[in-house]
Amino acid sequence: MGSKNSEYYFLRGGGEMGELIRAKDWSKTSLGDPADWPQSLCTMVAVMLDNPFGMYIAWGSEYIQLYNDGYRPILGTTKHPQALGIGTPETFSEIWHIIASMFDGVMKGKGIGFPDFMLPLNRNGFVEECYFDFSYSPIRKNDGEVGGVLVTVIETTDKKKAEERLKESNDRFRNTMKQAPVGITILRGPQYIVEMANDIYLQLLDKKEAEFVGNPLFASLPEVEEVVHPLLDSVLNTGVPYHGYEVPIPVNRYGKQDVFYFDFLYHPRKDEDGKISGVIVAVTEVTEKVQARKKVEERKRLYEAITQNTPDLIYVFDLNYRFTYANEALLKMWGRTWDDSIGKRMLEVGYQPWHAQMHEREIDEVIATKKTVRGEVSFPHATLGDRIYDYIFAPVIDQDGKVEAIAGTTRDITTQIEARKKIEESEERFRSLAQTLPQLVWVTDAQGNAEFASLRWKEYAGIEPRSEAAWKELVHPDDYDNINTAWVHSLTTGEPYVFDVRLRNKDGEYRWHAAKGEPVLDKDNKIVKWVGAFTDIQDQKIREEKKDEFISIASHELKTPLTTAQAYLQILELLLDGNNKEANLYAKKASQSVRRLNELISELLDVSKIQLGKLNYTLTTFNFNNMIENTVENVQLTSKTHSIIKTGNVYDEVTGDEDRLQQVIVNLLINAIKYSPGADKVFIALEQEEDMIKVSVKDLGIGIAKHSLDKIFEKYHRVEEHAVHFQGLGIGLFISYEIIQRHHGKLWAESEAGKGSTFYFTIPVKGSLPS
Repeated sequence: MGSKNSEYYFLRGGGEMGELIRAKDWSKTSLGDPADWPQSLCTMVAVMLDNPFGMYIAWGSEYIQLYNDGYRPILGTTKHPQALGIGTPETFSEIWHIIASMFDGVMKGKGIGFPDFMLPLNRNGFVEECYFDFSYSPIRKNDGEVGGVLVTVIETTDKKKAEERLKESNDRFRNTMKQAPVGITILRGPQYIVEMANDIYLQLLDKKEAEFVGNPLFASLPEVEEVVHPLLDSVLNTGVPYHGYEVPIPVNRYGKQDVFYFDFLYHPRKDEDGKISGVIVAVTEVTEKVQARKKVEERKRLYEAITQNTPDLIYVFDLNYRFTYANEALLKMWGRTWDDSIGKRMLEVGYQPWHAQMHEREIDEVIATKKTVRGEVSFPHATLGDRIYDYIFAPVIDQDGKVEAIAGTTRDITTQIEARKKIEESEERFRSLAQTLPQLVWVTDAQGNAEFASLRWKEYAGIEPRSEAAWKELVHPDDYDNINTAWVHSLTTGEPYVFDVRLRNKDGEYRWHAAKGEPVLDKDNKIVKWVGAFTDIQDQKIREEKKDEFISIASHELKTPLTTAQAYLQILELLLDGNNKEANLYAKKASQSVRRLNELISELLDVSKIQLGKLNYTLTTFNFNNMIENTVENVQLTSKTHSIIKTGNVYDEVTGDEDRLQQVIVNLLINAIKYSPGADKVFIALEQEEDMIKVSVKDLGIGIAKHSLDKIFEKYHRVEEHAVHFQGLGIGLFISYEIIQRHHGKLWAESEAGKGSTFYFTIPVKGSLPS
């Protein structure tokens, strides 16, 4: 069949489709043998096959299809070559509902065409959106009737999708510009017509989009033309971007004109052909930064004039924890320059995270309370290595009474700390020596609070004198008030403490001891400690008592004969002859000696024991923070297993018995350490709400069962679950409870077995004590 078809002129040529058409047995289609095709069809087939553009013929009522090589790619892999010789409704069933009416119209003689017409074709195994420029034209037979449809088509899918991608890209670009964190505007042409301006740009200039976009830039901003116009012209003409930093530009906004500072970038905008058509502007206002820097520079000059000769580290923070000033001593300690440090936060200049966070919390506290904060911390010196510093943060108050900055002063106290360690080592050696002495040795701080008791106390009495209850148990009731009075006198005056007192031993026997205490002075002659000992003088006292008994008996026995002798001497003086001067002298001398002996015996009989009683509470006004810090430090020295972490401060001085309140803190901290053997931290927190102080001590230990919480403050009560594993008399919390109650306060605990405990107490700032 193919050889016969090749004889027809209208089927010659046509490349691959020409071969397929010639090889096709058309007699089996409704078109019939090519010899019988209408002349108009033959002519259009010949034109189609020789045409490089896509052409397609749909003939007859069934729209039997013929197409050329230019049309073949439109059919994809699933429709070609099956489409040749079959009807259009079958080949394009998925779009027939769209194009059927068009075909019907053409068959009635009405041509049609569309640019970029979208058809959803399934030509490669899936439906895809395809775009075409096409025309449907009628092909008339010899009788003038329309016999078929000539389709001329150019696929525009790639072009259309490229245009859509470009549009999406432009939309994304403009949307991105709109949302950019800096001010952006696009200027077109030498008149610098504003094509687009994002919200930030409009806000910077105090302009409305409707009145700004679409107009020449300098029509809206005439005040900037002198500075900006030459810069824009340079970018537009040369294509070289321009970067401006802290450029002063006059701007009329918010009802007045002033000079503001901007960082900006002018970048050439190029079309697809590479031609520069405008300028893209990105701008950030830096007025506040420039003004702040100038203010810092002014402050720096002032601060340097004041601080340049001091070895202390002096610095200033702003309210965002940034350094706004650092003196030369601090920069040297850091090993940094001014430019590399100012404006930086602590992490940026080498502080460890924990260190920076601690100071940021303290800065927040200074801002909130307008009160100073003080502390000690270790920090690596650039050349000297790790050093220990004492620091103070203080608020800088503006004229409106608000905190505008935080000034800091730091002093290197490494030498003092090392000296303190040597003292502590010396004290440790003293304690070791004291343990070997037969006396009952004791040490207190300057306020009389117990710091040390030698082992001999336990050996002698079975307890250590570390609390009021212990002293009451040790001291004879008749002696207690008097020794307290003497002790308070020594603490007040600094005079040595000397007293004889009866102390009870393990067997319940009271033995006389000579108590002596001496103050320990620092280099400024201030009392820092008291050191003393109780020496057993029982045997001496017995000897004295025997001596007193002997004297009492002897004096009693001597009293009568001496009285008689004195009477006889008086009679003798009366009887003696006045002329016997020598006899009168001897009689007088003998009478004087007898009177002196009577007076001596009376003095010996007048000697009495010193009676001691209960120590009264002593009401003073003191620094509660210092007391807490000293107590924490002292307790910390006794614990190698736990770190005591203190937070918070009390802002006012407190009125109360400092020693007794310290006793409560010591008891709570020691309990927290003792009852948390598996932990390594305990926490003490301070806070003040108006005229009340609240203190809490928290551990992460074994906790207390709920049924025991109501009994723990009873005298001699011990938690049953703890008694087997932990030693104690069960009186510490009772004493603490009594002390807090005497201060008109409240002491309570919150706990859960296995989850640690927290003890709280509250007292009034300005307290009073009941008589």
